Amino acid sequence: MDKAPQKLTISTSWMPLGSGSRETAHTSVAIDVKAGDTSLTLNRNNWSHSVGSEAFVSAYPLAIWFASSWWRLRWEPGADRQQSSDWLLSHLMSGANEGFLWPNLRFESTGEFIEIQSRAYKASTKEMVRFLSDENVLVAANDFESAIDDFVARVIVRMDSFQLGRSELHELWDELSKERNDAKLSKARRLEAIAGFDPGEMGDKALNSYLELEGTAGNVATAEVAAACAGSNPAGFLQKAISQARKAVTPAKIPNIDLGQVPVSPGKPWLEGQVLAQLTRRKFHIPSGPISDRQLAETLELPRKELDPVTKTAERNVGLAIRDHGADDLRLSFRRSNRTSRRFETSRFLCEALQPGEKEQWFAQTDSRTARQKRQRAFAIEFLCPFEELRKEIPDYPTDTAIESAAKKYSVSPLAVASQLVNHDVMSAERLVEFASNG
Repeated sequence: MDKAPQKLTISTSWMPLGSGSRETAHTSVAIDVKAGDTSLTLNRNNWSHSVGSEAFVSAYPLAIWFASSWWRLRWEPGADRQQSSDWLLSHLMSGANEGFLWPNLRFESTGEFIEIQSRAYKASTKEMVRFLSDENVLVAANDFESAIDDFVARVIVRMDSFQLGRSELHELWDELSKERNDAKLSKARRLEAIAGFDPGEMGDKALNSYLELEGTAGNVATAEVAAACAGSNPAGFLQKAISQARKAVTPAKIPNIDLGQVPVSPGKPWLEGQVLAQLTRRKFHIPSGPISDRQLAETLELPRKELDPVTKTAERNVGLAIRDHGADDLRLSFRRSNRTSRRFETSRFLCEALQPGEKEQWFAQTDSRTARQKRQRAFAIEFLCPFEELRKEIPDYPTDTAIESAAKKYSVSPLAVASQLVNHDVMSAERLVEFASNG
């Protein structure tokens, strides 16, 4: 997703009285959702044999969905695993339901931005309206909030103009406004959402545990851990992470190097990670080609033997680097046991250690798709397997044999090589899925 962030707009053209409840009927609308100049509601109407950008629905159920899902839409990331039905209901516009045919739009937060995916309906669909948009767009979080605020406000004004009285939407929106304007409550709702819960559904015990962790680990680290521990037992997963932090013993150290002005690319954490990796290789005077275990260990003053494979243990939700009392000394806890994974995790820890600004007490690495985790993963693969060097060894159509050969040379996983090729448009995302399923 290399496009620059776009401005989200939701245009409404009110229609004559429709069917359904009073609120649904009086808010019949032709709606056009746009990111910049791109319509995400582009569709073909088989009744009129025409193509247009407006979807004919009711604004009321959509406003209800935005209001009830607001915290999760704004803060909950995706993860590299199959999403639950609960996650999908809160992040796919079809969750608005009420019998309308909704565009296939999916919203996913990175923390800093909202990623919106639109997917076209299959040509074989029997529906009289077929949505055509197939886009991946990025929207700044404040633009997303403004677009939703403006849309819901218009729906409420429309309803009030018909003197329909107080509705569920009025109640939801008033409650949400209070939560957003209360610093303490807003923090709680954000953590609940990151962990995959609707407002008030996480439970006081689990919520208080995460709020307490902020004082120990830091706000950013706590949010990353919450995303990793999302599920039916957040308190239990958190206790495992805390126990893991206490038992972390692998010694390391934050590098004392000056990277100068590190370029920032808003909305493109993967690009920031790649550029930081290239800069870091130069600063450490690492020549072209693969990085040896010794060279990699030296970047964090890590004992080289810690990159050796260890007895296989259960995979952990989170990898941790712990700073004690604000010092530059670290204690590491790896997630996985094999050599290539430990090399990759070490590179991700290095990325965190080199981030500009004040350092928190914990550095966390997870499978979630927050901006921070994307930055780490992009850094690690570019640091260990630079694209410009990799490209010389891969044919125009990357074969499994070529990918596996490169993975062996650079001591990374074949999936990491394939991901690097996808990130640079040498291989399709569909081919990556195929490769991963065959692996």
